[in-house]
Amino acid sequence: MAELLLVLASGGVGVQGSNAEHIGELGGPFAHLGGSIHAGIGASADTFYGGVNACGERITGGEVSVGIGGGANQYVSGSETETIATGF
Repeated sequence: MAELLLVLASGGVGVQGSNAEHIGELGGPFAHLGGSIHAGIGASADTFYGGVNACGERITGGEVSVGIGGGANQYVSGSETETIATGF
């Protein structure tokens, strides 16, 4: 009997930014859209939007990253973010 074991994993480093002026503006519901492809060296990208800043503008942002691994994906998802003041 033959067995096949397939392991797909990746790791990388990315940079994320948004048009939020204060950390508290990053709270609330957000929608996410992104994907990645890795066959050795690869890349991924993500964009998000939701919430409203102090000027009434929609909060938008994104992330890009590079890394190593194997596999591919694409996704659409949502999240609810809560911000907590820590005093720092």
